[in-house]
Amino acid sequence: MKITHYPITLSLFLSLLFSRIEAAEKYSQIQIFVPDRNTLSAIWSSGIDYEGAEGKIGGWMRFVAGDYDLQRLSTQGIPYQVVIDDLAKHTENLLPKEPVNALGFGYGSMGGFYT
Repeated sequence: MKITHYPITLSLFLSLLFSRIEAAEKYSQIQIFVPDRNTLSAIWSSGIDYEGAEGKIGGWMRFVAGDYDLQRLSTQGIPYQVVIDDLAKHTENLLPKEPVNALGFGYGSMGGFYT
């Protein structure tokens, strides 16, 4: 007698499928006043990514942060200001609405640029 486990296999398949179909995380540009190295160390320990960071110690620094990063900063008591709420939408709005003729060479397929 052969025993099949279709309900378990089907539920595993569906859970894997739906875990892939989740909304993309929203990233924001934030700024934090960083008076000293200890504050910067606290920011890095929150797990925020170095990518996109700009500024210097003794002034305002800007970072790219996801929802999880913002929660971690709040949990650690690090105040921040949101500069751009949704970077993807902001970047999309900067792209030309129609193809652009780049230097007379024709229209590129990537927002008017060539790949």
